[in-house]
Amino acid sequence: MVAAAVVPTFRSVPASEHVRMHRTLDKYIERFMPFSAVLTILGGAGLVYLHTETHLRTALIAAVALTVTVSLISHLCNRPINLRMHTWNLDALPSDLVEIRERWARLHLLRTLVSVAALALYAAAAVYAGV
Repeated sequence: MVAAAVVPTFRSVPASEHVRMHRTLDKYIERFMPFSAVLTILGGAGLVYLHTETHLRTALIAAVALTVTVSLISHLCNRPINLRMHTWNLDALPSDLVEIRERWARLHLLRTLVSVAALALYAAAAVYAGV
């Protein structure tokens, strides 16, 4: 949803509005996203522990690793950009804002692709387990 709707919206509005919208979204996303990632990682790890079948465990371990990767991309790459945006004066935005926005969008697309791969593995594991 963010890659398909929010990023194009950011690109279509004036720079100060983009930063204002990004800050607002961050305020709400930061409340829920870390919790949901940790819950997914712990739930996946619990499933790895509960299941002994090799193919199922392999899929679950890979899904958990990909979910950790999503969290690392978020925490180490996107979040620092977000935190930087929160310090900017809306009347004096950095001259390289477009490059910063595009870097954030590329990193977001990467984490989206990784999260889709994790979801596919979780779904495959559920089908394989007969859930």
